[in-house]
Amino acid sequence: SGTSLENLSPEISHMICTNLQISDIENLRLVNKYWSEIGGEHLCFEIYVFFNRKSFERLLAISQHPLIRKSIRTIFYEPLQL
Repeated sequence: SGTSLENLSPEISHMICTNLQISDIENLRLVNKYWSEIGGEHLCFEIYVFFNRKSFERLLAISQHPLIRKSIRTIFYEPLQL
C-alpha cells in the first residue's frame, strides 16, 4: 500500500503550507477535509473592519466559523470609513 499525505503529522503538513502561495493553499483545501482544516489555518491572518453593517456581519461570521476564527491574528478597525 502507498503512503498517504494524510498520514503526515500535522506539524509536517503545516510546514508544507508555510511554503505555499495563497492560491496553492486554496487549491489544497479542496482535496479533502484534512487539508481543508490544515490549509484553512494558513489563509487568513488579518481582517479589516469598517463602521458599517456588512463589515460587522462579516466579522460576526468569521468569529463563529470553527476554523477561520483560529487563524485571525490581527483585526484592524477603521471607524471613519464607510
